[in-house]
Amino acid sequence: MRRWGYLLLALVLAVGCTGPKDAKPRFVYIPKMTDDSNSFWRTVKDGVLSAADDYLVDVVVRGTADETMIDQQIALVEKTIAERPAAIILAAADFRRLVPSVRRARAAGIPVITVDSSIATDDASAKIGTDNRQMGRTAGAALLQMLPQGSLVGVLSYIKDSSTALDREQGLTEALAGSVVQLPTLYSDADRETAYRQAKALLADHPALKGLIALNEPTTLGVCQALKESGRQREVALVGIDASFEVLKSLESGVLRAVMVQQPFNMGYLGVEAASRIVTGHHWPRSTDTGAIEITKLTLFLPQNEKLLFPVTVLNSPHPVPNP
Repeated sequence: MRRWGYLLLALVLAVGCTGPKDAKPRFVYIPKMTDDSNSFWRTVKDGVLSAADDYLVDVVVRGTADETMIDQQIALVEKTIAERPAAIILAAADFRRLVPSVRRARAAGIPVITVDSSIATDDASAKIGTDNRQMGRTAGAALLQMLPQGSLVGVLSYIKDSSTALDREQGLTEALAGSVVQLPTLYSDADRETAYRQAKALLADHPALKGLIALNEPTTLGVCQALKESGRQREVALVGIDASFEVLKSLESGVLRAVMVQQPFNMGYLGVEAASRIVTGHHWPRSTDTGAIEITKLTLFLPQNEKLLFPVTVLNSPHPVPNP
């Protein structure tokens, strides 16, 4: 029995001496959704996992099935805070409702880095994502170039209280104001089938409709399907946001006239990079704009756009990746 006691003591000492010393920092990444059929969030995750390898950290990915499950995302954040990881990388599904949880994380000494979507507080250590208000303006300006003055335009957004949707809608309204007649904004809950039904009804109820704007990938796909089925793609100009293989096929076929493309790989990669630097006491900017560009059928196959659409490494990082 005494021999087993010595062996147990030796094992405990060995774990105590080598375990924490050799352990990698543990981050938790909580996206808006974990469904890999959504190319945007799949690409963000690719960036997260790529950076985890480069920065020698362990990243746990946990999330909900879709963007509307806000209560469940809050519960995941609270569970994560109780586990005390080194950092949380969060794509907040709601601009306001995640604020108390992020404040609790900060009080617990856990830095929160928001990616894609921001929150209504300065308690996050860093914000990484697209300037969505500017992207909304760019989408609106692109549509205006395709329409005569005073045209009737429909707008299909996704999650009503998501910071990205709020900003895109604001920028879009600023661009369109005084130039077109804008129908009330519809919300698809980031669901392709819902967007399809909404767009189908718009096209049926408004024969004078000349323009459509869809503000995220599932919504864009649903509107593309409805517009293609209507046979009105020559008379109704459609501008979308976020690229996937299906979206690009619609762009090439002419159903979609232009698409605003973000850099989701960069968002994920820089989220981990920022967390790594912040937890080791290094400086990171409070806000990082990962950028977005307009792509049309004519510019789809330009080399610089192919790199953006099919990234294999981080583009335009504010800091070089260190050698492990």
